Amino acid sequence: MSLAKKGGILFGATLIQLVIGVVQVMILSRALGPEGIGRLTLLRQTFMLTIQTAGLGLSIAMIHCINKRQIDASVAFVSTLFFSTQFVLIGGVITVSLLLCFPSFFGSFSLLLGTGALLYILATHMKNVTYNLQAAKLNATKMALIRLVPVVLTVTAFCFLYLFRMLTVNRAVMVEAVLLGSLGVVVGIYFAKDIVSFRTIPRWSIIRQNMRLGSQAMMTDIGVVAGGWLTIMILKMCSHDFHQVGYFSRGLTLSLLVGQLVVSVAQLLYARWSKLEGDARKESVENTLNFVFIISLIGSIGIFIFAKPLVLFLFGASFLPAVQATRIIVLGSCLFNITRTVDPLFRSNNKAYLSVIIVMVGIAVNIPLALLLAPPFRANGSAIAFLISNIVMAVLALFFAKSKYGISLIRVLHPSPRVVVSVLRQMRRRRNS
Repeated sequence: MSLAKKGGILFGATLIQLVIGVVQVMILSRALGPEGIGRLTLLRQTFMLTIQTAGLGLSIAMIHCINKRQIDASVAFVSTLFFSTQFVLIGGVITVSLLLCFPSFFGSFSLLLGTGALLYILATHMKNVTYNLQAAKLNATKMALIRLVPVVLTVTAFCFLYLFRMLTVNRAVMVEAVLLGSLGVVVGIYFAKDIVSFRTIPRWSIIRQNMRLGSQAMMTDIGVVAGGWLTIMILKMCSHDFHQVGYFSRGLTLSLLVGQLVVSVAQLLYARWSKLEGDARKESVENTLNFVFIISLIGSIGIFIFAKPLVLFLFGASFLPAVQATRIIVLGSCLFNITRTVDPLFRSNNKAYLSVIIVMVGIAVNIPLALLLAPPFRANGSAIAFLISNIVMAVLALFFAKSKYGISLIRVLHPSPRVVVSVLRQMRRRRNS
């Protein structure tokens, strides 16, 4: 099966997930309101920052270990799952302890919620490891199922709680911990047993060798998550409530819908580009970036024009202040998606440090601007800071792609119907077969 066909499977699965996600967004927004959404967003970002930090990037490094270094999949997977989960457990305990020490800043935080948070952190990490195993083997269908099955059941649970008016922030976290995280682990392990042997003894030597690449990958992911987390923290401190955080969060969610399609195939691109060299890799990267740019441009224009009716439909009238923030953020969505798509290219060729440079420069631009603009403009100020940092990161990403790999910027940024038609035809042939 070609990369385009496999990408088509993930693309289609992500479209389905987006539709289901729209239902989830509608339910949570109406049940929790701006304040509840702001609080839930801050908690989620804190959990994700813990996962990225404590995981040491070993999950992504496992793909390189299997494809580039030709390490046995059982050894690489079992070693990564065993040792990285212990690291994440330690990180999760530290995070939950800090949240219990400063509960007022997060609205409220009980011991029961702390237990759910720890389960959420552990299960999400383990699910990511099983997902990346399938990515290493280019098993697009199984990758899609690992993502879709937990999402469907999670949204079903949200619907039930919403109908009986029982949906709160704490219960939302617990549902996501049990269904979105733990069920994802069960599905991932079920598929993994066809590829690896769980009787394999974990090897610390594998982890030690992967730490260099993993640390570089970790720094990139931490930078992305930490940048968002710091932006939200600054906004919360400047506004002194969760309402502005809720507006910014919903604006970001709506603006980056198209970007989720890009993220869906990122691991697949990483695994594929690890095996390509020279002109073959160059052509694949240029066509992929061009396709991403065109799709992102069309989606961004549509969201910009119809921002107000979309906010009303998805979130309700209480989120109308998020319209302006949405329009500001969406202006940089195309560039943000290009940056995310170039990242697997750097990682697949032991140049993850380039992604680290890009993200760190983005943070260095974003945080001072957020501190400057958030106090007077609240959510809109944070949106402006986010937009400018995305522009800077995209310029750097394209510069590195051109200078290190000879990627043609004209082929990337010039709308090419030929590329889109070619990709869509391959997707259609896959669907018909």
